[in-house]
Amino acid sequence: FFQAEDGIRDYKVTGVQTCALPISSDSTCTITVAGLTGLGALSVSTTGNLNLLAGSPVLRPGTSSAPVSLQAGGLFSAAPGAQLSVQGSAASQLSLGGNGLVWQGVLTSSVPTQLNPGTASLAISPYLSSAQVSQLEAAGVAAALFNGSGSAAPTANLILGGSLQLGDPSGLQLSTGQLLPLLGSINLAGPARFSSSASGEGLWLLGTLAASTLTLQSSAGSLRSTTQSSLSSSGASSFRSAADLVLNGSVQIGTASGGGTAGGNANANAVLNITVLDDLVIGGSTVATGAVDANASSISLAAGAGLVSGGAITLSASGLESGEGLFSAGMLVAGGRLAPGTNAASA
Repeated sequence: FFQAEDGIRDYKVTGVQTCALPISSDSTCTITVAGLTGLGALSVSTTGNLNLLAGSPVLRPGTSSAPVSLQAGGLFSAAPGAQLSVQGSAASQLSLGGNGLVWQGVLTSSVPTQLNPGTASLAISPYLSSAQVSQLEAAGVAAALFNGSGSAAPTANLILGGSLQLGDPSGLQLSTGQLLPLLGSINLAGPARFSSSASGEGLWLLGTLAASTLTLQSSAGSLRSTTQSSLSSSGASSFRSAADLVLNGSVQIGTASGGGTAGGNANANAVLNITVLDDLVIGGSTVATGAVDANASSISLAAGAGLVSGGAITLSASGLESGEGLFSAGMLVAGGRLAPGTNAASA
């Protein structure tokens, strides 16, 4: 049923102001034109797809403790330029859900936020530019994933582009059994805890991610950041991969870059722990104000790359196979102790 002002239809929402009532639909729901504003509890649900379009903001201003929920039985998508802004007390909550979730708009929230993408398998390639595809290939992703030459095209249930600005200190937790591509800008006042259990490719980091701490884990596949990516935190962080881990972009641990929500002064306790089952490749600039501890079968620091620590650097390359070991063509700078822990047999 619908309980709102005139302009509500069973397939689209064309203009509701100061609405604190539930809106539901049994087909596709598209929020267009005037958008939707709620002053208290705000709930939109549909058994079909839910689409947020550019120029149609969904707003919940004020200090309400009531929840905000936008749920789709089908795909939840926010187009480039779409806007969702939720303000409220710490007792409030924002929940976005669908069977597949594609975010390309602007999300601003001061309340705890949950993203529930269901189990859909969405093709990722339509959301990637040719430059991004090239950057992923440079980070070790097989070209066959994109050119249809035999390998299955990459899919995901959650595709994050656009912009997410989350001001609640709880941060954001994402866990998926599929590939997790982060394509846009994510700025968190709290921790980022992102994990994928997908085999093959686990996490792709192509945009900007700033948080109080970073916990990035690919428990069955690879984790890759591209040359245009930026990862930053104000506190201790950890990266884990059950396959390869490639850091081709900028990594700053101890001070979040850009003066965003997670910004802060240099933190000598901001250590970086990296654990990789196969190969660790550092192709960009990785800087930590605290110690750096990296363990992998093989560790490579590419020409032009840099690993800089305000504390000790411990590099342990434990692989015993031919071609495995510790290889550095870049710059290593340790404010404390530099401890290359490579086995002699693998050097």
